Amino acid sequence: MRFASSLGLLAVVLAGCSPVSALPPEPSGAELEALIALELDFQWQFVGLTPDTARPAVDRIRIVSMEEAEAVHKQCLLDAGYENVRVNTTFGADRDERLAIYTCSAQYPTPPSTFGLFSEQQLDFLYDYFTRVTVPCLEANGVPVPEIPSREAFGTPSTQVKQVWIPYYSVDRDRDVSFLMADRCRYIPEGFPAF
Repeated sequence: MRFASSLGLLAVVLAGCSPVSALPPEPSGAELEALIALELDFQWQFVGLTPDTARPAVDRIRIVSMEEAEAVHKQCLLDAGYENVRVNTTFGADRDERLAIYTCSAQYPTPPSTFGLFSEQQLDFLYDYFTRVTVPCLEANGVPVPEIPSREAFGTPSTQVKQVWIPYYSVDRDRDVSFLMADRCRYIPEGFPAF
């Protein structure tokens, strides 16, 4: 019975219809602020300063897309007088350079989704998509997904970054499923923020 229902669901997916709701809105207001605060917690850990280093209070200028982040952060560092600091690493950076890296990340944060941080609505949508679309599609293509977490274990907005479960993490690593991921059983639905 499960096989038959999976095939029916796959037919719906391949026909372009989805049994999950429309894409949820991007987080805003207090929810967005809470997610950016979590993102900045990660950024602060990334710079790797000693625990007694005071975290600077930084006013946000604007949220930048992932596509523009590197150029914007590099210009921010240049404007602060750091010509030789690399944006995506703290290797070899001294204390002041590390503080500058954090400051630029805080002034110009990227959307929280780039760190795997989502609103409750986005998490509900993603869980439904994975369990109702991706998993049945994989199984209909002969790729069993043995470990499906409960909704509660899937993730919450306060979950550490990059901890959202993805069905492809549970499949047999010896199988080449890249063609399914890219074509038939999409890793994330079209229009949902990539992470």
